[in-house]
Amino acid sequence: GTVPGEIERLLLVSGPYDIPRHYEWERARGVHILSPMHIVTGSSVESQNSWSPTYSVTRERAAHLPPTLLLHASNDATVPASSSCGFLAALSEAGAPASMLDLGDSGHGDFLLDLMLGRDTPAAATLRRAAVPPR
Repeated sequence: GTVPGEIERLLLVSGPYDIPRHYEWERARGVHILSPMHIVTGSSVESQNSWSPTYSVTRERAAHLPPTLLLHASNDATVPASSSCGFLAALSEAGAPASMLDLGDSGHGDFLLDLMLGRDTPAAATLRRAAVPPR
C-alpha cells in the first residue's frame, strides 16, 4: 500500500535527460540558437551535467523513487528516444524500479494531443494503459 499523498508512479515523457548530449543533437540540427537549453544550464559540460537527470541518479536518490515509466516515440525528431534509453540505463544501474514503453511512430508529444482530444490511436491507448498502475 501507499501512504496518502505518496506518489505511486512516475510517468516521464520524451525528455532530454542528458543535457550535454541533447545540446549537441540540437547543434547538429542547427536549432541550438533557438533553444533555451544552454541559457538555462550554462555552456560548460560540467554545468550541463549537473542539470541532467541521467548524471544525477544515485543509489541513495533511486531508493526514494516510485516505480518510473519512461514513454518515448521511436521516431521522435525533437528529442531522440536514445535520451530515454540512456536515462533508463542510469535508473536501472542505480537500482530504481524503472521501465520504458516505445510509443511507436507518434513523434514528439503527438500522442499527448491525441489523448487530450480523445483520438483513438495506438500510442494514446498505450499511454492510457500506462497511466493506471497495475493493482
